Amino acid sequence: MLDGKSPRAAVKTPKGKEKVVAWLKGLETGEAKMRKFKPVEPYDFSWMWKELGIAELRQ
Repeated sequence: MLDGKSPRAAVKTPKGKEKVVAWLKGLETGEAKMRKFKPVEPYDFSWMWKELGIAELRQ
């Protein structure tokens, strides 16, 4: 999904940043869907957004 790059490397380019945002949103969506079927504590992905410097793109 990130063309073989780490998320930190991918966010250094505009296109890579788009891919990282899509990847993180996909993780969050998948986790939310899983919770509908398996009652587990929600995972907070906010640290990843902050760590990668793209928290402002999280909606």
